[in-house]
Amino acid sequence: MQETKTEKIVRSLFSIALPMGDMALIIGIMFATSSIFYTWESHYLWGAIATIPVFFLAAKYYGLYSRPAEKGLAGEVLLLFQLWTLVIMAVLFIAYVLKISEMYSRAAILVWFTATPIFMSWVRLIARIARRVSPASKQYRRHVVILGTGKLGVQLAEKIRARPEMGLTLLGFYSVKSQSTDLLPPNFKLIGDMKSLTSDSYRSEYDTVFITLPRLDGKTIREVIYDLADSRVRLVLVPDTFTLHLLDSKLTDIGGIPCASVYDSPLDDFGRLLKRCKDLLFSIAILTLMAIPMALIAPPSTLTKVGFG
Repeated sequence: MQETKTEKIVRSLFSIALPMGDMALIIGIMFATSSIFYTWESHYLWGAIATIPVFFLAAKYYGLYSRPAEKGLAGEVLLLFQLWTLVIMAVLFIAYVLKISEMYSRAAILVWFTATPIFMSWVRLIARIARRVSPASKQYRRHVVILGTGKLGVQLAEKIRARPEMGLTLLGFYSVKSQSTDLLPPNFKLIGDMKSLTSDSYRSEYDTVFITLPRLDGKTIREVIYDLADSRVRLVLVPDTFTLHLLDSKLTDIGGIPCASVYDSPLDDFGRLLKRCKDLLFSIAILTLMAIPMALIAPPSTLTKVGFG
């Protein structure tokens, strides 16, 4: 089933809270380390602030905040450390070029470099535990279905069932003519065929459809993509090794099984927040520029109306 408005608000708050927490950790740990090893001065604050956009640009590019539950904790933490390493290399290079590295205590910066991703990892672990023990955890799970009853579809279903921390609830399978349902274990539900898949998707019965068809079923895959193009469901292709090069799609994984996102929102919750901030700043800048000629035009116009022109 599709999320209600309340569920979307709660999920958005969780999604926004994580990057906001990362931002607070970058500044807070810099304050703590500089105060312990040296003394807190303004250039430490500006150094932390300058690191934040570099980190978030890298996080946006590599999808750190995009559906973190589906990555698993280990995958998310590994990506976090890789991104932080790249960010630190970029920051050190910028500091070297600008010749400002001598302003900072090496001990304070080294501890900051090391401690920040560790604390970020702990925050992610605590957030996952909080979600699992929350009474509303079941309410905000994503409902998914799998198209295809072959070996790949069964493997994906077992991964989803074995890893509840991903926040996915498998409703069942949809079959196609080219695949037998003999491989489908009795503990998995067969919902219907492709025709019922299309009708169910427009009735908002679920959030995501995983396509697990072999490359020889290219015609069927194209039909599904075309039929569901105007629906509100997220359509994800779980490809075999021969179909990866055919798609210019964003790759992700479900428990180690590669998936290619065919249709998805171009902006996640944090991306929408950044876009909103950019729109507000742009609007303020335009209004400020427009105020100058308006201030010059208004007095003569007013004087003319009252009879002085």
